[in-house]
Amino acid sequence: MLVAGGVPGLLNQRTHDPLVEELCVAADVAPDTPSTLWPKPASVDAGGMTRYLSLVLLGALAACGGKKTYSSLGELTRAQAEEGFVVLGTFDDSWPATIIEEREARDEISFTRANGTPHRYPGYTGYTLKVVRLRGEDGGEGVMVFRSKEKE
Repeated sequence: MLVAGGVPGLLNQRTHDPLVEELCVAADVAPDTPSTLWPKPASVDAGGMTRYLSLVLLGALAACGGKKTYSSLGELTRAQAEEGFVVLGTFDDSWPATIIEEREARDEISFTRANGTPHRYPGYTGYTLKVVRLRGEDGGEGVMVFRSKEKE
């Protein structure tokens, strides 16, 4: 449970929202401690709240880099294992590499590689699948496919 102080409304409350918690961790906001990371606007109407929160989230992501670079397949695989995923497939990976896209789906997932080849992973009923697109230092694009360890 974290407090993201300085943002009016929902984000000033204690929350179990994983996105808010992840942003607080990335921004180095101490648990259960109000933060002055974001300035409080004097007043934000209902129509401006979405725009304000979007700017706050974009600012937080920009401040912490927003993209994660991994030095090896093993490092990325361990990070995904900590999130509850196992590797199903890898395509054209080169290291170090930076995540440029992550997408999750239930039961099946599909994607198209940079060379235009479509891929589909059906038949995983009850599992969450994840496609992670990477950009290597050499500029090449790789794709990794993960499955949740447990059925949900």
